[in-house]
Amino acid sequence: MKKFIHKLLKEEWLLSFELKRISKAIAKERKTAKTSEERANVHLNYEFDYRSASDRLQDIASTKLYKQARKYRIPFPKPPWGKEKDEFELWESSQFTGGYHLTDKGHTELNKRLRKEKRERVDMYSLWVPVISTLAALVGASAAFLALSKDIIVIWLQKSG
Repeated sequence: MKKFIHKLLKEEWLLSFELKRISKAIAKERKTAKTSEERANVHLNYEFDYRSASDRLQDIASTKLYKQARKYRIPFPKPPWGKEKDEFELWESSQFTGGYHLTDKGHTELNKRLRKEKRERVDMYSLWVPVISTLAALVGASAAFLALSKDIIVIWLQKSG
């Protein structure tokens, strides 16, 4: 699992670097283009590369989010492989990679569910903090009382003896 996540992060970094490189190349060629037709051709030349890298980035982001939801056991519909288009609204098919990635609504919904689950877990653990702190304070106070009472008893026995 960690290797898979590491691979996705590395691929995500490379793809974002590729998108920046393509954007810079487009800007550079647009500056040298003299007519509006040449400028339009610049976009057409790089469109496939840009969109395929962008789609793959969306696939990676969707995969990471979906795996995080599975980790927390959050129910969420799986990608609709081979189903009719109107049967799903949280996933959309990628035009370039052939896979599926979350729509904006899907990202919003899944992020909302993840935040809610994480908040509930933090709230559950934060209920135990005062109880554990109180118990630790009682143990510390008891140890201090025992240490002092031992000294008091020794002093009292020395005086009476």
